[in-house]
Amino acid sequence: MSNATKNLIFVFVVVALSAGGAYLYSRYDEHLTGLARASLDWPSVDGLVTQSDIETRRRTSGSSRKVEHRVEIFYEYVVGDDVFRNDVVQFNQNNLSTTEKERLVSTYPVGRQVAVFYNPEKPKQSVLVRGSYP
Repeated sequence: MSNATKNLIFVFVVVALSAGGAYLYSRYDEHLTGLARASLDWPSVDGLVTQSDIETRRRTSGSSRKVEHRVEIFYEYVVGDDVFRNDVVQFNQNNLSTTEKERLVSTYPVGRQVAVFYNPEKPKQSVLVRGSYP
């Protein structure tokens, strides 16, 4: 196989993988946008914040180092006879700045009673802030 053929195959594979990744990302984005929109009509129940902090992860890949801050806010709530535990405060919480994540943690301290908005078709799916997705 010639170098030109190998290069052409390589370019084709890269383009195909990039297009596939872009397609999957757009479908996921549409899914979250749909959930955010639907959550505006979800019923609410009382809930309780059981954990509230920011988890800091340090990742090293080759010579690059990356620090990630992830919101860790867990809450419990009851729908019917079932107890649920979730950590989704709002649909875009992992895309927030560090300052916005810190604000979320201070807004939802451990022990705080909260309104939990849940999907009546899938009660394990819930948020504390409805409709929030960019």
